[in-house]
Amino acid sequence: MARPMGALGVVPTALLRLLITALLKEVGDPRYDRPHDLAPDYDFIIVGGGSAGSVMAARLAEEAGWRVLLLEAGAKQPVESRVPALNFLLFQGDADWNYRSQPQQHALKAYKDNSIPYPRGRGAGGSSSINSMVYVRGNRRDYDQWEQLGNPGWGYNSVLKYFKKSEDFRGGVSQESDGYHGFGGPQTVENKKWNSTVAEAFVKAGQQLGYPEVDPNGPEQIGFSIIDITARNGRRWSTGDGYLRPAALKNTNLHVVLKAHVLKILFDEDKNAVGVSFEQKGKVRTVKALKEVVLSAGAIGSPQLLLLSGVGPADHLHQHGIPVVADVAGVGQNLQDHPAVGGLVWTVGNRPSSVNFLSFFNPKNIHDFIHHAKGFQNNTWTDHITKPN
Repeated sequence: MARPMGALGVVPTALLRLLITALLKEVGDPRYDRPHDLAPDYDFIIVGGGSAGSVMAARLAEEAGWRVLLLEAGAKQPVESRVPALNFLLFQGDADWNYRSQPQQHALKAYKDNSIPYPRGRGAGGSSSINSMVYVRGNRRDYDQWEQLGNPGWGYNSVLKYFKKSEDFRGGVSQESDGYHGFGGPQTVENKKWNSTVAEAFVKAGQQLGYPEVDPNGPEQIGFSIIDITARNGRRWSTGDGYLRPAALKNTNLHVVLKAHVLKILFDEDKNAVGVSFEQKGKVRTVKALKEVVLSAGAIGSPQLLLLSGVGPADHLHQHGIPVVADVAGVGQNLQDHPAVGGLVWTVGNRPSSVNFLSFFNPKNIHDFIHHAKGFQNNTWTDHITKPN
């Protein structure tokens, strides 16, 4: 079980263990973590088994003639991550890299050292195993602009077919009547699974302002909506679930090694990536790539590994005594993310309006989740919602 946040100390931990034990009966271990079978070389080495790396591993392994190695610094997906509402327990634990933002001079005044935790998943499935599961592809205009900037194949009409191919949408629309969702793909998406009286009130308020209720992954995103989530039958469905686990069970040419922290990309004299070195159980090992090294360690991990390997701004590398392989100014620059604001409270009449985390451990809610994939978000919120006036 992953090391949880301090919040776990105020909840009935015995009930949490009961829930996890029940779920363990349905979560089988795939052919993960075979460090003793490591070959000296592979056709492809994938660094990171998260949201992107799991997909890359599964797709490359479809070619039977290719030997594929995936190295992931974390462990198996923690079983408590199956429960969507418990993702907050995974932050600052073993399934999280435990990053923090740089101290801010004029912001984050309510936090210690003006710095906030920056969750990044560490383990099979990566951040898709600990995030809030919101499924939003983005706006078509962004994709079209990328194509206009000189990136052929990145226009929205080009990428939409791949979104649809990956998706197994369970949201009440038919394949014949919908042109924006896929059905039967590896990544299950369910809609309207998370709800509250406050969420309903926001949608109603948007309508009163003249905005429509929209499909967040449909033709237009300007409007209000209850979110779509990456879940299957009420449980989290990460890319580890949808891609990596099935691929590891099916394909003997895919070798997955966990708790393997890649330290450096190895280059030859012509500056071609030819392998990696990684640490596992205190031992540093080296493995070669005959075709490619695929770097999919996330928005923080990928540029960090490039820098440690000598690819990045030369002045910055010199400051840290790292030999320069390639002077590339943009590595590690222009990271953008959305802010999260905690602690705000709304009320909607005298009805429950926000999360009381202790309610997650009500025996009835645990029973309903185990046996019916329903829980606090259904029984307390959506089953008894009255539309706001």
